[in-house]
Amino acid sequence: MKRITPLALALTLLCGCTSKPITPKPHPEKYTFQVIALDIPESELPEVPPLDLMKIVQADLGAFILNSKTSLREFPLVIAGLTESVTNDQTKAVSLPVDYSLVDGVAVATEEIQHLGYLTAVTVNDVQSGQVDVNLLASHKKLMGHDTYQAGDGVTVEMPYMEGRAVDTQITLTPNSWVMMGGLMSEESEGNQEYSFICARVIPPLNN
Repeated sequence: MKRITPLALALTLLCGCTSKPITPKPHPEKYTFQVIALDIPESELPEVPPLDLMKIVQADLGAFILNSKTSLREFPLVIAGLTESVTNDQTKAVSLPVDYSLVDGVAVATEEIQHLGYLTAVTVNDVQSGQVDVNLLASHKKLMGHDTYQAGDGVTVEMPYMEGRAVDTQITLTPNSWVMMGGLMSEESEGNQEYSFICARVIPPLNN
């Protein structure tokens, strides 16, 4: 299990793993939005307060992205034009138990739909002097495993546990430049720590 602590920006909750981010081919007329999640071991970061750490990572973001010890995950790409709202939803709806009740000595599950996987949603609000103002939502939820509990009367049940990360914000992006949108500190049960950051960039259209 992990203990997760927010760093500085509003980040409430983390389409696959790659060694470095792909470079999307520009669309002829629309903007291409790319979001990645970085997991950086504590050993690769300086020992400074969280706010200073955010500034240091942002200032040298390109190097951290290419660092061989950084684990990188890509969210779905979104292609959108001015004033458009576009969602690339690659999640899968799965019904999982959230509670159990005993009925005649049998454990009966109460289930809820969980959306597992990656999602990116973008609304392009405005473009001024090349700067792109957007509302951006990026989320990820993964089923990590199951824990076993005693439900009473000697009945054993399994409850799923998940890891999820997301950012939902309004941000101004400079074309072709990565911007960090938030960070978390995660502590493994073994005591090892890593820092996770969600970053975004926009690729302008060819005919811009």
